[in-house]
Amino acid sequence: MTIDFRNIRREYTRTAAPMQLCNLERLFAQLDVAKLDGLVAMFAANQYYLSSFGRHHSIPEEMGMFPVIISRHQPDHPILCMADVDVRRLATQPTWIKDVRPYATVLPHDVAGRFVPDSVLSGTDWSAPESTAYCSNLAAAVQGAIRDLGLHSGKIGFDNLALGQTLIAGFPGAAALPADNLLRSVRSSKTEPELALLRRATWINQTALERAIRQWAPGFTWHDMMLAYQVQILALGGAPNLPDSFAIASAPGSDSTFHADPEVLDHELTEGMAIMFDAHGKYNGYCWDGGKTWIVGGQPRQEIKHTWAATIAASDAINHALRPGRKISELVDAGRRAYRQSGVSDNGVLIYFHGLGLDHIDQDLSLGTGDWTVQNDQMISTHIHFPGDAGQRLFLEDIAFVRNDGVERLFTWNEQLL
Repeated sequence: MTIDFRNIRREYTRTAAPMQLCNLERLFAQLDVAKLDGLVAMFAANQYYLSSFGRHHSIPEEMGMFPVIISRHQPDHPILCMADVDVRRLATQPTWIKDVRPYATVLPHDVAGRFVPDSVLSGTDWSAPESTAYCSNLAAAVQGAIRDLGLHSGKIGFDNLALGQTLIAGFPGAAALPADNLLRSVRSSKTEPELALLRRATWINQTALERAIRQWAPGFTWHDMMLAYQVQILALGGAPNLPDSFAIASAPGSDSTFHADPEVLDHELTEGMAIMFDAHGKYNGYCWDGGKTWIVGGQPRQEIKHTWAATIAASDAINHALRPGRKISELVDAGRRAYRQSGVSDNGVLIYFHGLGLDHIDQDLSLGTGDWTVQNDQMISTHIHFPGDAGQRLFLEDIAFVRNDGVERLFTWNEQLL
């Protein structure tokens, strides 16, 4: 199938991330409870969260190149280390951290030096102290920051504990302790700048899906649809997951498989087929997730209209029950009860939840991923899957921001099938 891209135009202006994303009050409160003197972030998502600086990674526990070192006893003096080749980006991406320390990378010094502006080494409000102006490598930069903040004889939390133990080997008085779930717990409570990014991310996803399905014509395949969606995402300023932006593959015929391989599986999208969209991507580092069911050609059978109405009733019941302190089991029960009250069996229906933010979990994993408890200011992704073949299956994923007085749904489309 040929897709006409001639009318695709850029519809966004690239803007920097907010100067501060992190919830510092919550961070220092949790450091105090954990009796940690300081914190070192080595994973990319945590580095971006703490500094608003760095590259956007799709793997939650992926090593980053922008270590952030924070002392509970000097809350106004965080330190950000970064590769010399990235320092110039400070001119376009601001950070609330003033003490920025470049370190040498694998490039020869005479080459790498060309990436470091003279202003960084000569002194500005975000330059490193002269004594640590240009560290020899990442480890030396982190160790120097630990020493300068007086953490070399304290309890230091690391999101990457194994690496942390190596980094403090030369500090006999220091102790490395795990802090990965501490940071996940802090990140689970969204700040207003984060909420704005997540709203925009969800809008990009929704708009791209609505535009992509309007390009359908006989002969259109699953991979054609994925490409049409990805192009719309790029035009709107988002970053689609590549090569498979859809997490669920809607298999043809009687195959009722829920999760298949959307990258490899391809087939024609024929009229009347129920397509489940669970789309993934990012905007300024923050994830979007979800979608709902599209009936190819726009003419759903009466049977699927009835089960879709029950699915919407289940989603509404879950959102009504979705409050801080609620257990996941309570939310599942509310959804299943709504199906039965609508006269539809909940046998085989799958309902599950996860947090959403800088990754597709963004919650404290020490609390488990089973019957966990919803937190205030948490972004919750609700999935409802009604099983069946290509003409019966349904999928709905709703994204909601949880407050004590109710939820804010991020999708703004109506309750009809896509």
